[in-house]
Amino acid sequence: AVAYLRVGRYADAGARLREALDVSADLGDVTGEAHTHHATVILLSEQGRHADALPHAREALRRYVAVGHRSGQGRALNAIAWCTAMLGGPFISYGPEMPAELERVIKAQLEINN
Repeated sequence: AVAYLRVGRYADAGARLREALDVSADLGDVTGEAHTHHATVILLSEQGRHADALPHAREALRRYVAVGHRSGQGRALNAIAWCTAMLGGPFISYGPEMPAELERVIKAQLEINN
């Protein structure tokens, strides 16, 4: 998928990532699912599709937290912040649930740093 992404073959990259997500889920590989969601964020963000990327960033974080993958958590938190910033900030593009989301992300980041 990364090779396709690098040469701008986004449809092919997306297809490979969907396959990887299916295989990881079938195998119960939560870390693999997290990595694939994160790679999907990169693919979608490269295309300027930040609103589509944000749910994948959140899914990556949820899975990285579940398996205790601290560096993955940091990458996912960064992806959440990036997508949110590209969408104009947390309170512009999202409703009342966003403050709770931000609180959760900040708490997770503090836990990672301790």
